[in-house]
This record gives sequence, structure tokens and C-alpha cells, in this order.
Amino acid sequence: MQNYFDLIADLQQKLVKELPFPVSEYKQRLDQVRKLMEQREVDVLLVYTPENIYYLSGHDSPGYYSYQCLVVTREQDPILILRKTEELNSRTCSWIDEFATFQDEEDPIEKTVAVLSTLKRDKGVIAVEKDSWFLTVQHFERLRRLLTDAHLVNSDALVEKCRLIKSDREVEYIRSAARIADDGMKVGIEMAEPGVTEDELAAEILRRTTIDGGEYTGLPPFVTSGPRTATMHGTWKGRKLQKGDVVYLEIPGCVKRYHAAVMRTGVIGNPSEDLERKAEIAISALDAQMKSIRPGGTPEAVCEAAYHVIERAGCLQNSPGRGHRRGYSIGIAYPPDWGEGNIMSLGPRIWGIGPETGVFKTNMTFHTISWLGVPFNWIVGFSETVLVTESDHECLTNVDRKLFIK
Repeated sequence: MQNYFDLIADLQQKLVKELPFPVSEYKQRLDQVRKLMEQREVDVLLVYTPENIYYLSGHDSPGYYSYQCLVVTREQDPILILRKTEELNSRTCSWIDEFATFQDEEDPIEKTVAVLSTLKRDKGVIAVEKDSWFLTVQHFERLRRLLTDAHLVNSDALVEKCRLIKSDREVEYIRSAARIADDGMKVGIEMAEPGVTEDELAAEILRRTTIDGGEYTGLPPFVTSGPRTATMHGTWKGRKLQKGDVVYLEIPGCVKRYHAAVMRTGVIGNPSEDLERKAEIAISALDAQMKSIRPGGTPEAVCEAAYHVIERAGCLQNSPGRGHRRGYSIGIAYPPDWGEGNIMSLGPRIWGIGPETGVFKTNMTFHTISWLGVPFNWIVGFSETVLVTESDHECLTNVDRKLFIK
């Protein structure tokens, strides 16, 4: 009788690869990364971030809670090191043909070192993604102990620098994700009535985005009402909507791991003058932010454009302050985040990978956010997913930018 892994080996002969991009695009990405490796005199790059592995290989699995590593050299095709049970999945969704797998009782770091030794790349300069959430301190220390003849350096976002500017195909996936986010938002707005619970709202939003072709997202939809709207990153808690409630919705869409998001706020019944005014100011600040997202613009300019509007309106005390970002790059994402803020954030200083990427360029994509609030009472917030075009910007999300009143 064949065991499980023998059966898998037989199945591999019948596999049909389902890639979100042609192999030529993956190889173009690989060439970009290798040019940066050459500039920095890096011999080998060890990639641990799920988004980066997906970007270079197509490997797509929520199983990144287990060790996985993409070995990139300047000559050979990459080798994917991963848990044995993930191999079949990866052979269907990635263009990679070279795998080094390990069973659960085996040491994945020893496997990594063995791969490097076989490639004769266990010496020289090896760049490691020290900033990755998925390279543990223990794994890194073990690499350092075993690779005694290598010089381990930080990768300094070698792959992220390439991810920041999207290809036309990537933009189309983000555009599709924006349409899905819009549909989820429209359902949420339509359902927000007295007596409906936050749970029911969230369920219909998730149903709509899933039926539309959306995948699981890096963060859940944010659905809050009443005083709970003042809770940052609040999710549904079963609260029943009541007349007079503020309702806050921030909805993501995801297609082929590419994300878009949109935020809107509403009120059930007549809004107070203060609420209406702050919603108008938040929307005006968002409009100003978006005008600054264009080729040659900077994250600092986005932030300053928003705070000029807020300060002129006398509402700085209701804002998160100048030290808070006004959005972030958005694209490939896995939980626990849907953004690429580690690559570039829209803040008063450059967040992310460095000053050389501090100017907006065509085909960058951002989720830009504007909100004002009264602590422990309510928040009004609005956002859009925005594409930098050749001469300006395009708003990819398309829900009426206003305080919705039910």
C-alpha cells in the first residue's frame, strides 16, 4: 500500500499549474532583485516574508506559521524550503520546480544550511530578512551558529523595494479588489438600520465580498457602532444598532492576495451639527491628501495637506496629530495586515524602506485615510484606495464620499 507521500508524488505528475502571472513576470521580478543583490555584493538572499515569497514564486498558503524560506542566488532558479505537507499545494500555485522539504520531526534550519552547502553558497555574504515577522530569533541565531563561514547581513528590504511599484497586471488585481470592497461597503450601508446587529452587518459584508470572488483578507472588515466607533481596529461584537448611532465601516477586498480597502461612516437618524461638520472636515482633508498623491509627490506632502485643512478648521484636538500616518502602500498581503506600511507609509517622515523611495511614482498604490473623533464617543472616518497614474492619480474605490444618513 502506498503511503501518503508516495500518493502525493504520483499526483504531482498530473498537476496543472495555476499561476496568477506568467512565468516571464516572475523572472522579471527576480532579475530586479538580483540587480539589487549585485549592487550590494550579496551572494544569497533568504526570503521569509510570505508576501515576498508570493511575489517571487507564486507560492500561496496560510501555512506560513510553519518555517518556509525561499533561497535566491544570483545564478540558479530559486529553491523553496517548506514543510513536506505544503509541497503539493506549492507545485500547483508557483512556478518554482526546486523544493527542499522537511518532515515535522526534522530541523528546518539544518535543511536550509544543507541546501546552501549543496549550492556551494554557505560562505560569502548571505542577506537575511531580519525584519520579517516570520523569522524567529531562535531560527536566526541557529542560522548564525551553523553558517560559521558566512557573513549574515540584513536584507534591507531587497524584495520590498521591487514590490512598491506595481505592474499593470498587479494594478488590475487591485482594481478588482477595490470593486469587491465597494460592494461590501454598499451592502453594509444598506443594512445599517435600528435593530440590526454588528454581527449581521459583518456576515452580509463577508458574504457579499466572498460571492464577488474575494479571498480571505489580511485583516477582517472593521464594523463598529455607537461609542464602539472610537475603538481603533474594532470588529463586530454583537451590539444592536440603535437610533442615533454612528456606524463605522472599513471594508477590504482581496483578489490573488492583492488588496484594496475603503472606509465610510454613517449615522442612524439625524446627525448632530458637530458630527456633520467633522465629517465634512474629514472628507475635505481626504480630498487634499488625494490631490498630493501624484508623480513627484511625497508622503510628507500628503500629511501636511491634510493637517492644513484640519488646523484651519480648528480641529487638531480631534485628530490623531501630525505624528500619525495618513495611509500606506497597499498590495500583496497576508494576515496579520492588509497594508504595505512597512514599505511606505504616508506620514510626516518617511516610514518604510528608505529615502530613495520617498517620491511617488506611476503605479504605486495607497490606501489613504482621514478621520476625526471625540474620544470615548465616536469617530468619523473616510478612506480611498488610490493609484498613482502617469500625470495624477486615480481613485480605485467608488462609493459616494459622504456621511451616509439612514
